[in-house]
Amino acid sequence: MKMLKRRQDSTQKSEKDAIAEAKEKAGDIGQSDWENIQDPETGEIIGRRSPDGKQEWRIDRKGHPEYHEPPHVNWKNWKKGKKEGGYGHVYY
Repeated sequence: MKMLKRRQDSTQKSEKDAIAEAKEKAGDIGQSDWENIQDPETGEIIGRRSPDGKQEWRIDRKGHPEYHEPPHVNWKNWKKGKKEGGYGHVYY
């Protein structure tokens, strides 16, 4: 997969598809050492993060209504540094 420069947003038809795309862009291909990210209010697992914190994806089901931003999955991949990495949102 070619690394993306800076922020890149996209849209998928469903939450499931948005999660799959965000996981791919973050580089989460099933590594067992990644830690779960939990919703602080509910304890629900909403994403995963690499041990060094340079790669992650996280579901934001509420979006940001105050900015007219719909539900989405955030992702980042700084494994090769911020100049070569990327981050963004996959809306659904």
